[in-house]
Amino acid sequence: MTLLFDGSFKATDYWIGIHEPFGVWTGFSCVPQPDSLVVIAASILPGNRTGWVGKFKIEASADYDCSGEQHNQITLRPNGIPSMYEEVWYGWSQMISGVWPDAPIYGVGFGESYYYVDEGTLPNAGLKIGSGQTNNRPELTINRTFYQLTGHDYQLDVWEDWMFHVLWRQNETGYLEIYKNGILIWSKYNFATKTTSYGDFGHKIGLYRGDIAHGAEYTQIVYILDAKIGTTREDVDAATCPPPLCDFTITQL
Repeated sequence: MTLLFDGSFKATDYWIGIHEPFGVWTGFSCVPQPDSLVVIAASILPGNRTGWVGKFKIEASADYDCSGEQHNQITLRPNGIPSMYEEVWYGWSQMISGVWPDAPIYGVGFGESYYYVDEGTLPNAGLKIGSGQTNNRPELTINRTFYQLTGHDYQLDVWEDWMFHVLWRQNETGYLEIYKNGILIWSKYNFATKTTSYGDFGHKIGLYRGDIAHGAEYTQIVYILDAKIGTTREDVDAATCPPPLCDFTITQL
């Protein structure tokens, strides 16, 4: 067991400014007002969770804009994760709230991005989970390929525990497993999980909303709890799985 990164929030974490530290994280993207990200006690939310929660909010008609997209995310770019560890586990708990129309592309929870050394992010080349053109249906992106996690729609106002288990490989020996509430719901084996065209990994967590022309009239919130990266499931797994949440069908490609 090796816990590579503990991104859990503390009561003392607070907003300083765009691209400034937030607890153990290293920066923001396009978040100009302090109430876009606040830390609250998990005990005030439904679900009987403990600890401190990051509340990521994009308000209706929010005035911040990154070329037609809105990023309410915090980031981390440490050396060695996962560059020194090919097999990596990512885990976090999330609750989404608000109105989620079909049209925009969303990214919620953990996201991995490749970075060119001098040019910034390589779009869609890492790993993320969000939703696409179908309301509340999770959509997975891995190495510039998109998959919909049919049958596993996000549920509003309840905690969901997510995990990625990845073997990062540039050849056909990589794999990806997706867990929801402790149950393996999607997997793909024997494929290249990363490209050769990157210089570093960046880790993001929070809420991304694309194409604000479609989503600007709605307020959307994602609560994040206990975001962690490790080398084993035990490092990151916070899942509880009461019936009927465990009644899933596994999709394997």
